[in-house]
Amino acid sequence: MLLSQVTIKVEVNGQPRHVWFAFESDHDDLFDLNEALVTDGTIFGRRIETERVAHGVRREVHRYDTILSKDAIVSIAPLQFRLEHGAVAERAHHG
Repeated sequence: MLLSQVTIKVEVNGQPRHVWFAFESDHDDLFDLNEALVTDGTIFGRRIETERVAHGVRREVHRYDTILSKDAIVSIAPLQFRLEHGAVAERAHHG
């Protein structure tokens, strides 16, 4: 399992924007994830919505299955914060 931070391109009111989120996938490391993306053009994983708890710490509040296309991805990097799993996240994930 790999936790990474993905930035994608979206359009809001006709204006291009970048949106980032935590992303969990079944890859061993960033190299493995990149190889899958180059080979298939897409990657499957779980987008993780978070809320800030403290400096450098975020809590998971929801996650859902996501397919990302290489055309939408701006960057994929190691996760830049500590991710905590809270009661809210457990209810959202299992409920």
